[in-house]
Order: sequence, then C-alpha cells, then structure tokens
Amino acid sequence: MERHFMKHVTRDLLFQATLNGRVDDVVLLLENGDDVDRPLYYGSGAIEGKVVTALMVAAQEGHADVVSVLLNRKANVHLARDDDATPLFIASMQGRTEVVKLLIAANAEVHLEDDAGISPLIIACHHHHAEVAHATPCFALTTPLHGCAATRPLLVGGSR
Repeated sequence: MERHFMKHVTRDLLFQATLNGRVDDVVLLLENGDDVDRPLYYGSGAIEGKVVTALMVAAQEGHADVVSVLLNRKANVHLARDDDATPLFIASMQGRTEVVKLLIAANAEVHLEDDAGISPLIIACHHHHAEVAHATPCFALTTPLHGCAATRPLLVGGSR
C-alpha cells in the first residue's frame, strides 16, 4: 500500500477549518465534494513543511470532534507523511489521548513505525504521555524506555 503523497500542495479552506477545529466548516466542505484524504501543506509547528491530510492536522491539534467527522467520512488512518508518521503516531507524540483512542477504534495500525523505526507507543513514552501509552493495546517493552530509539514494542498474547 502506498502511504506517501506528492510534495506540492498549498493551504486552503479544508486545512484552515481542520487546523482551527471548525467542525461545521469541515462537514460543509466534505459535503460539497472535498476529498477527505486530499493532501494539504502544513506550514508550522511539529509537522512544519510536511504534506499531510486533514486527519493528520486534526490529530496534531487534538481536535477529537474533527477526527470523528473525518473518520465517519472514511478518512484513511494509514496514510503517512514523508517521514512515515501516521495520524496515530502524530497524536501519540502530541499526547492526544482522546484522538489516539478514536484512531485505534478505527483500526489504525499500532505497529507502523516512522522512518526512524519508532512506533506510536514508543514516541508517546518518550514524550512522557503515559495516558496515551495506556490507551494503546497491551504492549510489553523489550528494553527500558530511556533507550527509546532502540526499543521495539511486542504485542502481548499475539505475534507481530
């Protein structure tokens, strides 16, 4: 499955509505034919200079109500930025527990790692977001958290 986007997109109404948590505007834009997975350009913050989707922006900003709307419109939870960060990874890094729960309920793959080999669970622990880590399915760590880059999560009771 291809998870990357083209690199040439500009800011627009869907970007602004999602960034600012304007649920009614997001709904209106989608009802009038905007593509829920259309690439957008994010120009500031933790994902500066990245091509993203509305779901990634809502996850970054912690707008759970917008995330719900996008998921109900079948937003693809597995699309990733150029660095392989998915909406779940982004929400985990920012400590957005409610968004993480919504994404996991929508079957976001918890094992997808970014281009540095870091999972959503590890990035949440690295940024001291214990509540987010507890929201992920049962994991056990193979090494202490102070070695985050080298740590790999293992699904307890299952195989990876």
